[in-house]
Amino acid sequence: MKRKLLQYLICPSCKGEMSLKVFEEERNEIISGLFECLCGKKYPVAGCIPRLYEGSLKENTDFIKKYGGLIGKVDFDLKMSLDEIRTRKTFEYEWLNYNVIVGNEKDIFFEQTQLKPEEIKGRFVIDVGCGMGRYTKLALDSGAEVVGFDIGRSVEKAWSNLKGDSNAHIVQGDIMNLPLKNNTFDIVYSLGVLHHTRDAHSAFEGVSKLAKPGGIATMWVYGRAGAYKDFITNEFKHERRIFKILQKNKILSVIYWLSIKTREFISETSRIFTTRMPHRLLYGFCCILAVAGKIPLLKYLTYSVLPGFKARVMENFDWLSPRYQSHHTAGEVRQWFETAGFRDIKILTQGLVPVAGARAVKKD
Repeated sequence: MKRKLLQYLICPSCKGEMSLKVFEEERNEIISGLFECLCGKKYPVAGCIPRLYEGSLKENTDFIKKYGGLIGKVDFDLKMSLDEIRTRKTFEYEWLNYNVIVGNEKDIFFEQTQLKPEEIKGRFVIDVGCGMGRYTKLALDSGAEVVGFDIGRSVEKAWSNLKGDSNAHIVQGDIMNLPLKNNTFDIVYSLGVLHHTRDAHSAFEGVSKLAKPGGIATMWVYGRAGAYKDFITNEFKHERRIFKILQKNKILSVIYWLSIKTREFISETSRIFTTRMPHRLLYGFCCILAVAGKIPLLKYLTYSVLPGFKARVMENFDWLSPRYQSHHTAGEVRQWFETAGFRDIKILTQGLVPVAGARAVKKD
C-alpha cells in the first residue's frame, strides 16, 4: 500500500479518521501494518493490501500469528450474512482458480463504461468490484491512477498482476460499508457488481457518492424485461438492428418480450438449485452449458455466447452461482442516477438480453 492512499481511507464502521501503525515497509510500499480507529475498530494491512472490512483480522490468520503481540484486544466477529459469505466465496473461487481472458476486454470495457480513453488519462479512478483487476489494468493503461476495490481475496491476484505500476492501488473492503471518503474520484465505475449485493440500490447510493462534483459515474447491472411498454423503448446496439424490426411489429415485439420473460423465469428457477451446488460440481455443469453455447439457437438458453470456451464457462458460473443476484430495468437505473444528483445521463444500449446501465456526471 502506498502512503498516498492514506488520505482517502476512513473507518468503514464509523466513517472516522484512522491512524496507522506500520510494521513493515519497503521502497515506499507499506507491506504490513494496523489501522486503528477511535471507535475501537482495527484493520490490517496484509500483503501490501489494506483489508478494511468487519472481521478482516479474523480472516488474516497469518497476520495474527506474526503480529499478534502488537495488535492488542480486538473484536474478531465476522459480521456478514451467510448469503453474503456464499456470494463472496463464489467469486473468490472463480478469480483465484481460473485466469479467464475474453480476448476483447478493451472493447467491452469502453463499450460498457461508455468512456473514452482520453477521458481517463490523468484522472483518479476507482474500479468497484475489480476481481482480479482486468479492467483496473485497462484504466491504468489509459493513463489513469486507479484504485481497485473488492471484498474477496481476488484482490491478491489483482495486486500480483498490478503491483509494478506506481499508479495502482488495491483495497479490500465491503461495498455496503465503504472505507473511502466521498467526493474523492474523478471517475467511478462498476461493471456487473452492484446486483451481487444484498441491496443494489443502496450499494449504488454509496458508490455514487465517491465521485467528485463534476466527476463521472458509470455502472451497469443485470437487466430485466420489465413492463412491455418500457422494454420495447430500450435502445438496441447498432449491430442488433434486426431487433429494431421487432419494435415496429407489435406481434413480433410481444413474442420477443415474452421470450425474455420466459428466459428470466427459467433462470430464476434454475438458480434455486445452482446457488446451493458445490462450486466444483457447478463448474462442471457450466462446462456443459459452455458447449451448448456454440450451438445455434440452443446457445440462447445458456447464459453466455462469448467466443472463448473458458470465457463462456465463467460467464455461466457468474450467472448461476452467487446467492445474491438482482435484476433491474433501464428506467430504474436512470432513476437512481437522477435521485443521486447526476446529469447528462446516457443509458447503455442493449443486445439480445436486457442490460441496465448508465453513465452520468455528478452535479456541482
